[in-house]
Amino acid sequence: MGIKGFSKTFVPRIIKQKDLKNLTGALDASVILYQSCLGMSIIKGLTDSNGTPTLHINVIIARVLNFIKSSVGQVWVFDYHEANYTSPDKEIELVKRRKRKADAKKKIAALKKKQEEKKTGKKTKQTDGDLFTDSDEDADDDDATEKKINQQEKITFTMNEQIVNDCKFILDCFDICWCIAPKGTEAEKICAEFTTTEDLDFVCDFVYTTDVDTLLYGATQLVRSVKSKGKKVLQLYELENLLSDNEIDMDDLQKIGIILGSDHAPKTPRVGPKTVLRKFKDIELTEEQKAVNIFNKDVDLTKIEFHNPLDEIEVCSDENKIKKLLDWLESKAFNRDRIKKQILKVNPELDI
Repeated sequence: MGIKGFSKTFVPRIIKQKDLKNLTGALDASVILYQSCLGMSIIKGLTDSNGTPTLHINVIIARVLNFIKSSVGQVWVFDYHEANYTSPDKEIELVKRRKRKADAKKKIAALKKKQEEKKTGKKTKQTDGDLFTDSDEDADDDDATEKKINQQEKITFTMNEQIVNDCKFILDCFDICWCIAPKGTEAEKICAEFTTTEDLDFVCDFVYTTDVDTLLYGATQLVRSVKSKGKKVLQLYELENLLSDNEIDMDDLQKIGIILGSDHAPKTPRVGPKTVLRKFKDIELTEEQKAVNIFNKDVDLTKIEFHNPLDEIEVCSDENKIKKLLDWLESKAFNRDRIKKQILKVNPELDI
């Protein structure tokens, strides 16, 4: 979710993809995967022969190839995952999400019931309370109803292990470096640490994510791909400049983020992005807000296992792996020649 109103408090700089040339980014994989899965108006708008959604595959490959083509190094960081595990540091936000999903499921059921009643000409007693506004009740058009169902299905969407494994498989085929954040540590925290670490053989130049929480973790630079006025743009935050320009330090920045509201604590009422810089010094945080200590937790980076380590393997160069990827994509109803053409643009020396 990120920090509410952060980009209105701290305005980012707009950059071009070419500005990242010869730099290395730490990529928050879960954010990219959610964007990939929810990027179309219909979640199941692209599927294989079994009806399994494949939109995320298309977007991930495009993202990987785009960075390779632009000479941008990549280290993908995945959140820790195991059955029934949820991050204790995000419990407040997770409770909200569970409620939103439950409400969305009720709305989907009501909308589908309405569709069925229209087909059969039979109406049943309304029992769905105030799930919809008057405009919802009057929307008898099939396309409008289907659009509402698609909107609610996006709210109920949950990342599954298959989608994550698809992404890891693609990264392995391209020999892109990836790792998993340790249990109890957010991937965005690890991404931020990669921009400042002295414990590893590499340092990333920026973090690639939409969540500005990464800056509160200490990321030196944050790059966001967002829509602005209907167009996709790249935004850049430089931590050092953000602090100096606003005459604040890291403690101040973290306090401002907590006041505005995040995944870890509720916002301070009646304080928004236009006033927080003026008011934050005089605001006393609640006990719940004071308990947020996630941003300064220590983590041992040396225990992280890296797949396809940076500087050890040349990306997009193993012909057998690329052929394996093409076979896999073809089995999922992708156009082999089209994908092959995109890969050869990145490395024309491949014999695939």
